[in-house]
Amino acid sequence: MDTHGAQVTRRLLALSVTFWIISLSALSGTLGLVAIHAWDAGDYSRASHADTGAKIIVVVLQFGLSVYMMIILNRKALVEPIPSSRIGSLTLSNVRGLTAVMSFPLITNTVISVIFAALQENYPLARLPALCWLLFFIPLFCVTLLLYVSIRRTKEHSIIACMWLVLAVGQACGAISSVGALVGKGDFQTPTSLFDALWITCATFALHSSIQCYLGPIKYAPL
Repeated sequence: MDTHGAQVTRRLLALSVTFWIISLSALSGTLGLVAIHAWDAGDYSRASHADTGAKIIVVVLQFGLSVYMMIILNRKALVEPIPSSRIGSLTLSNVRGLTAVMSFPLITNTVISVIFAALQENYPLARLPALCWLLFFIPLFCVTLLLYVSIRRTKEHSIIACMWLVLAVGQACGAISSVGALVGKGDFQTPTSLFDALWITCATFALHSSIQCYLGPIKYAPL
C-alpha cells in the first residue's frame, strides 16, 4: 500500500501542477491573441482589457513557479547531497537564508507587476517591474548554477545535477526576458515572450525532476 500510495502521490502532484501551468499559459496566450485581434479591429477597449488580463496571468504564473523554485532550494534531500567541500560557502543553511531573503522581493515584485499591469503604465515607469524581476532572477541563477557546478561530477546524483542545470537555464531565460522588457516594447515583445516560455518549460522540467528526487526511487518490499 505504501508503494502504491507513493506512486499515486507522485503522479497526481506532477499532473496537477503541470495542468495548472498549461492552463494558465494557454489562457494567457488566448488573451494575447484576443488583444491582437481587437487592436486590428479597432476595438481598443477590448484589446486593452485582454492585454491586461494576459499580463496579470503571466505574473501569477511567474509567482507560482518562483515559489516552487524557492521550495526546491529549501529541500534538504536536494541540497544536502551537494559536496560542500568543493564550494565552501555553499551550504544548506546559506541556501535557505538566501531564499528567505528573496521571499520579500518576490512578493513585492508580484504586487508591483499586477498594479502596473492594471494601471497600464507606459514607459519609463513600466520598466520598474522588469527591473525588480531581473534583480530577483540574478541571485537565484547564481545559486542554482553553483549547485550544478558543485554536483555535476557526482554520478550517483546525476538527476539532481540535471535538475539544477535546467533550473539555472530557466533563471537565465527569466533574466533575459526581464532585460527585453527593460529595453522596450515593439520589436522586443516577441523575444521576451519566447524567453518567458523557455523559463516556464525549464521550471516545469525541474518540477518533475524534483518530485522524482525528493520522493526517491520506489522500493518494493520482499515477498
